[in-house]
Amino acid sequence: MALLKKVNDIEFYFVPNQHWVVSAFYPDYKDLEFLLDFTTADMSAGSCTVNGIQQFIENEDWTEQRTKYKKWMSDVFEQLGMPIQSVVERQPETPTDLSTRAWTVNYFPGGWQAGHFHSTDRAGQQNRRFGTSVMMFDRIEPTRKNLFNGCNYVVLQGNNGYTYDHKFHPEPGKVIMMDDRVWHGAYPTDENRRVLVWDFDINESN
Repeated sequence: MALLKKVNDIEFYFVPNQHWVVSAFYPDYKDLEFLLDFTTADMSAGSCTVNGIQQFIENEDWTEQRTKYKKWMSDVFEQLGMPIQSVVERQPETPTDLSTRAWTVNYFPGGWQAGHFHSTDRAGQQNRRFGTSVMMFDRIEPTRKNLFNGCNYVVLQGNNGYTYDHKFHPEPGKVIMMDDRVWHGAYPTDENRRVLVWDFDINESN
């Protein structure tokens, strides 16, 4: 696997073409549980979510919590020595671009997510990279019949053609952050499983 370094409980995965993944624990995840209200409209149609409810979270719904979250992200990147100066809100690329919002997913038993990545407009991005984060809220244990029960997975592709995959077992507060080009998804879960997804822009140092 492409594990480059581990600092305290932070794991940093990297391949030579600069695809990266970071795994860390956000201590204040309970401050964000109020966002996991799935009583309003479901927008999972047309997404990669199967057998689950997905909905957008407006920026103004979690301004204070997001400010704290961004500061924590920047601290994680600094501990790893990554060339990221700050984490900021994504700027829309088109008038109908919805990627500037966060969204939540509640997977029902048997729910899963197809492999995908968030960088969809390569020409419009003009080589501008951004990041994706997935925060977990539930502990889902592996079983004999389902060893990867509810795991999020990532696939990094090196410039030599090799691919490196890793599974992250769901735990409350675990956050997976990754380059927007990294393929990722979720294995089927035997239980309800909730996540918060947020794409963010990064300011890189030279």
